[in-house]
Amino acid sequence: MIEESSLDRLIECVWSALERESEECNVYCQERCVESVTRLLGADHYYVRRLHILGRRWDPKQALATLGLLAATRQELTKRIERGVIDSEHLS
Repeated sequence: MIEESSLDRLIECVWSALERESEECNVYCQERCVESVTRLLGADHYYVRRLHILGRRWDPKQALATLGLLAATRQELTKRIERGVIDSEHLS
């Protein structure tokens, strides 16, 4: 599915940040998640607002919640494409 590889890379980034426990890696990863989900779903979407809140304090719980939001983003995009709300080529 479209954007799956991008979301998969973000998921890998979050797992890597968890394993490394590097604040620099964590901040970079969180910023990429916010940027990507904002681009895909819009700045006012609930997931984007949650990611901003989660990014204030990055620890394992927040990282796991971020993984859940990325999975939900993928599901949201799939539903939108299936319903014809968006064209998958629009997301490229």
